[in-house]
Amino acid sequence: FSNHSRRRKQLLSFASWIQGGSGLTTAVRVLEGEGPKMLKLQVEAEAELQRDISEQNFSAFPLVLFASNLQIGVQSLVQSFGIGPLKGNTILFNWLEQLHTGVLGLKEASYTRSLWAAFRLGCNIVVLNASEEGWYKVDSVPSEERRIDIWWWDDSTSHLMLLLAYLITRNDNWEEAKLRVLATTYEKKSEKSTEELRKILDEVRIPAEPE
Repeated sequence: FSNHSRRRKQLLSFASWIQGGSGLTTAVRVLEGEGPKMLKLQVEAEAELQRDISEQNFSAFPLVLFASNLQIGVQSLVQSFGIGPLKGNTILFNWLEQLHTGVLGLKEASYTRSLWAAFRLGCNIVVLNASEEGWYKVDSVPSEERRIDIWWWDDSTSHLMLLLAYLITRNDNWEEAKLRVLATTYEKKSEKSTEELRKILDEVRIPAEPE
């Protein structure tokens, strides 16, 4: 989901990483509004999406829909998106930009409701929080010097993070990156706890260093 061209490049890049060459990505924009005027805005927004995708040479499809509000748009998309048994299973959002007040505003409340809507409908949710400076630092590090840390609680979220980290290493710029699994589920570090974690990694056949 991306409404702003300025932040879309990073989102599309990250989507291509976690896709790992084994999935399909659709860049989505939800326009809030109703009436005949929305048809023209929909065509214009889809052309903008397609332009951003083409300029960066990403493998993604553009999709624009309009709804009375963002939450309804997310709900409608998640329930209807796909072809036959092929359904969307993961939604990627940009994190909200730096807030200037401690009060939860309408924009933030709408964002939160949209996350809950996607979660209730069974989607995995990934939120990208990346500043331009942080993005530049990552981009400037050679593949062999990169490392992806996965915080491990041995729950469904941990397993999803491990899978996404592995898929990222299937990209050319990340293929030499090291994976490190940081376990927080043990009371203390020991040979036994490290071996238990190593056994889990062996079972899923993902090369990562347990810690």
